[in-house]
Amino acid sequence: MDFSDAERTLALAVALGTVAGAWGWRTIARRRTRRTVVRGLADPDEGRRIAMIAAITAQGLGANAAALDRLARRENSPAVRQALALAVARNQWEPAADRRLVALRVWAHEELARRPVDGRAALTLAPRLDAPVGIPVLIPPVVPAAPAAAAEGAGAVR
Repeated sequence: MDFSDAERTLALAVALGTVAGAWGWRTIARRRTRRTVVRGLADPDEGRRIAMIAAITAQGLGANAAALDRLARRENSPAVRQALALAVARNQWEPAADRRLVALRVWAHEELARRPVDGRAALTLAPRLDAPVGIPVLIPPVVPAAPAAAAEGAGAVR
């Protein structure tokens, strides 16, 4: 089946229009999402900022590393800073291909060392055998069981 030049031109125009429309839609969606993230992280209510941190870090840090890094530098609320630091620490699985992500991890390590969680440092910077060479990884410390709790468990009647 042979197509005329007009039919080929029409098919090409439809294909290019479809690609351009998809690209435009995607660009608008990204801008809208970025605007929502920036507004959420700048909300006057610290509970909403913490909720936004939880929402945007659930699938990783990379897509929002710049916004999270800006938040880390300007945030004054200890609760928000701790929520951000813990969210960064939970996302160690993500490769640190971006300098902002590495800076965010270093900030999180320093923040958690400076502001202990439950009276102790939450995380420790330590090498892991399965981590690529030269990339620091945050790992939780090993905390022994409290002696009182161990003694209560030993004397329990079964």
